[in-house]
Amino acid sequence: MGPMNKDKTEPSVHAPAEDNSHATRLVVWPPVIKKPSRPPKAKGPHRIIVFLASGAYSGLSPFAPGTVGTAAAIPLYLILANLSKLHYVIATLAVIIVGIWVAGRGGKISETKDPSWIVIDEIAGFLVTMAFVPFTFSKPWTIVAGFLLFRFFDIVKPYPVRLIERRMPGGWGVVLDDVAAGIYANFFLHLLWWSPFMPN
Repeated sequence: MGPMNKDKTEPSVHAPAEDNSHATRLVVWPPVIKKPSRPPKAKGPHRIIVFLASGAYSGLSPFAPGTVGTAAAIPLYLILANLSKLHYVIATLAVIIVGIWVAGRGGKISETKDPSWIVIDEIAGFLVTMAFVPFTFSKPWTIVAGFLLFRFFDIVKPYPVRLIERRMPGGWGVVLDDVAAGIYANFFLHLLWWSPFMPN
């Protein structure tokens, strides 16, 4: 008499051990949703680094921290928009330089090059986006357009944005790729400004 048929769910003694784990990896429902990264509990000077790198904690948002971090740059831009062009450039360069340093330090704290809670790069990129664009409160569309354009180029990362992100080390790659995205966005924002189709 032949051997009795075994249940299909019973593992075969001859089956390799990894088969079962492979099946487990394939059948995962509901899908696992990763929580956004959080900085470890910081003490002393690290608190200042976390505060700056996270854009006054806007990067701790549980939903779309990069977008929230970009929105957090708007009040800063409104303050700097009243400065002369030279002073605006100096202030933006200061944000970029400080951003490179705190992003690098923040990455070491989290042991990750570009954790999601670091949004100082988005803030620097948005300031670059809005550079030399005339702004008045009668034309708030410039901020909305700049916001949308920057988020588009920051997500799509056209050449050489993605290359900068991958090739440059530490805080340099974290911040300068957003600066490059901001340059793209700034160019198209200027085109919109001079376009006859935009509201006056």
